[in-house]
Amino acid sequence: MTEAIPSLPVQRIRRPRHFPRPGTAVVTALLLLLAFAALVGFVVFGLKMWMTQQPEWGRYALACMGGFVILRLWAAWNTHRLHCPLCHGTVLHENRCGKHREAKKLPLLGYRATAVVSLLCTGLFSCMYCGTVFRLKK
Repeated sequence: MTEAIPSLPVQRIRRPRHFPRPGTAVVTALLLLLAFAALVGFVVFGLKMWMTQQPEWGRYALACMGGFVILRLWAAWNTHRLHCPLCHGTVLHENRCGKHREAKKLPLLGYRATAVVSLLCTGLFSCMYCGTVFRLKK
């Protein structure tokens, strides 16, 4: 005789959707990360110049600021081309629009910074406007 196995509630987990332009998303995330590093470099070299009164550190600070401007402009150009396939919002470009309640946000970081960190570390990110989770690999 077969005994009836008690049925357990089945939780279905939906696999994240595939993002159609993973290469552009990774390049844009790297540009944003490098721009942040250039801004930190500008602050560090500027403080070092101020403390030591050596103009050489000022040249490094200006080079970092120039890199920051170029990287941010390039990243802004790329972010306007990355759209969510579902809600058509710009994935890595924050607007004043309301964010979805299921959009992920790490403490002390904004929605875009959370998406950049998540994209580079795990290969997954969530759209801040519709809350859908995307993966980079097929």
